[in-house]
Amino acid sequence: MTELDILIIILGTLIPTLISIVSLAYWLGKRFETIDKRFELIDKKFKDIENKIEVSYLALKNALLAINSMLIEFMGLKGLITLTESKFLMSEVSRIISIIASKLNPISKDDLEFLKEVTSREDPEKISMEDAEKIIEIGKRWWMENGSEEAYKVFLTGLFIKAYHLSKKVKSE
Repeated sequence: MTELDILIIILGTLIPTLISIVSLAYWLGKRFETIDKRFELIDKKFKDIENKIEVSYLALKNALLAINSMLIEFMGLKGLITLTESKFLMSEVSRIISIIASKLNPISKDDLEFLKEVTSREDPEKISMEDAEKIIEIGKRWWMENGSEEAYKVFLTGLFIKAYHLSKKVKSE
């Protein structure tokens, strides 16, 4: 056997093997491209689902705020909110403020100082309707940001103080 014969045998074996490898690589590349496209579609579907869940979650939080606001203000208009209830809730917010003041504070320093100052009055009679509305706004904003129980209690306390003032107006009429 000559060197040319050996070269022909080697090339005869090598060329079909290389063609098979290149064909396989091309076929695998197309398969991986299809798989990648499917994963992209799955990722998009999951993002759509996440967005729908987030929208539903926000809608639920807003509905909860609206229902409680309407119910508590209605109770106030019916004269059902007492001084004792309002004082209890103020002491609860005062306790909450003392706890969050020592932790990583989830609300601004100005809001925290406002809540400390207002709850230190200890008497809803000494809190104006505007201050009650500011308490509501702080609690609502805080609750929408992190959904904490403390934030919702602040929100409800503002509502009860406002409702208490509404109750006083109704009873005096």
